[in-house]
Amino acid sequence: MKKFIQPVAILILLTLSFWVNAQDARESYNDAMNALNRGDFQQAINKFKEAVNTKNDYQDAWYYLGISFGYVKDYQNVVYSMSRLKAINPNYNPWMYYEACKALIELDNLEDAENAANMFLAKLEDVPKNMASRHQGIYRLNYAKESRKIRAAQPTMTPPEPIAAINSNSGDYMPQVNPTGTRLYFTSVRKGGFDDPDKDNPTDFGEDLYYSSLVNEAWSAPKLLPEPLNSIGDDFGSAFTGDGQVMVYVKCETPEGIGNCDLYITQLVGTEWSKPMNMGNVVNSDDWDSQPTISADGNRVIYTSARVGGYGSSDLYMIEKNQLGEWGIPQNLGGIVNTPFNENSPYLAPDGKTLYFASNGHPGFGGMDIFYCLFENGKWSTPKNLGAPLNSRGDDTNFSISAEGMGYFSSSRL
Repeated sequence: MKKFIQPVAILILLTLSFWVNAQDARESYNDAMNALNRGDFQQAINKFKEAVNTKNDYQDAWYYLGISFGYVKDYQNVVYSMSRLKAINPNYNPWMYYEACKALIELDNLEDAENAANMFLAKLEDVPKNMASRHQGIYRLNYAKESRKIRAAQPTMTPPEPIAAINSNSGDYMPQVNPTGTRLYFTSVRKGGFDDPDKDNPTDFGEDLYYSSLVNEAWSAPKLLPEPLNSIGDDFGSAFTGDGQVMVYVKCETPEGIGNCDLYITQLVGTEWSKPMNMGNVVNSDDWDSQPTISADGNRVIYTSARVGGYGSSDLYMIEKNQLGEWGIPQNLGGIVNTPFNENSPYLAPDGKTLYFASNGHPGFGGMDIFYCLFENGKWSTPKNLGAPLNSRGDDTNFSISAEGMGYFSSSRL
């Protein structure tokens, strides 16, 4: 009889050990889910790690560990977590392939992103309730495919050069050349403007409008535009009519403001700009309205808005004047131009039909890229990426063209 006691004891100890480990893993998992639900992503990561270290085949913990890494933009570990989950159970959940695809796109691994998107579509049941989810997968698949083609294309323009006379150690962006090509207007958060430094970022002094003059084919040292164009609060994003007599731009957090940031309009009277006027609650919303461009004849404005009802976080909208000179209701440019992500910084060329804008939703090089499309027969054409070397892995935005055909834009590239 004694010969059975030791094996039975070992079996009981192993069972108890497994049960205790499972309990510990479950407690860590529950703590992690609570942290994830309250937005404490680092704590969630720590607790999910505890769960998978205690029970290394804990499928739910691996999945939500990958999700948590996504929130802190640790894309390498998103891919690692989903890969571990796939090794344990390749049929766990179609969405693990979708999350891997998103992370692989961010990591610039487009070939593997394509494969992950295809796996997502293959694993996702093809039924009516999953139609929207399938569209998401198809979008990611096409993004990866088209981005590979765009990046493989040969450059068609000369490499861009920074404008040393204008750029500072602070943010400088939204360049816009006036119609005569003699002044370059831009936005900067450099020291010396109308605002005090930001309490959370001492080098950020708020957005103000500056200009530089073209003297002997070189840009002069920037000058701050006076009041009332600049003020306490953010002022940015100038756009001009073809005759240079009307400017539309953005002011934020003003007493008469409708939303956080609104569109304003001003006219040149002699050599002075008139008091800027809010463009009203037909044009502006309760949300963020910004980054306008105005047609040469002054009858059309396209701008960025984060208002409710768009396709993504920020969309492009258009307003037009009626016969009485009143601005009409803003019209979303539609799903050909706007995506589920961000479109911004539109620029309408002098021909009135070529629109340049930035997006991180259309296929490209990563971050925000610059695209163009045409307005023909009342419709916008499919946007095309301007390619390298203009676009980069950084954010490339705020493209505009001078009368001489010189392009200006903002970039966060290194």
